[in-house]
Amino acid sequence: NNNQGPAVEIVNDLGRFQNITQNSEAVIVDFFSYSCGPCMNIKPVYEKIAKDYKQKCPQIKFISVDTQKAPLIAGQFGIKAIPTFVSFYKG
Repeated sequence: NNNQGPAVEIVNDLGRFQNITQNSEAVIVDFFSYSCGPCMNIKPVYEKIAKDYKQKCPQIKFISVDTQKAPLIAGQFGIKAIPTFVSFYKG
């Protein structure tokens, strides 16, 4: 059942991040911080989109990376401002 679990997974572990992005057909990543006002404003919209797509197109994974807790992941992609959205297609 595609409705199991949250539509957006928070991923702050580099190994888990790499596993998801390398082994999923498509991934949308939201780089955010809880202390970022615009990030918190867009969060419900991102979660709604993720929930809708989870049912329609379950091969697309939606994840969020907290840049405060995962600076190595953010740095790897040159994230300088948040919110920033990055998409991965087949790795």
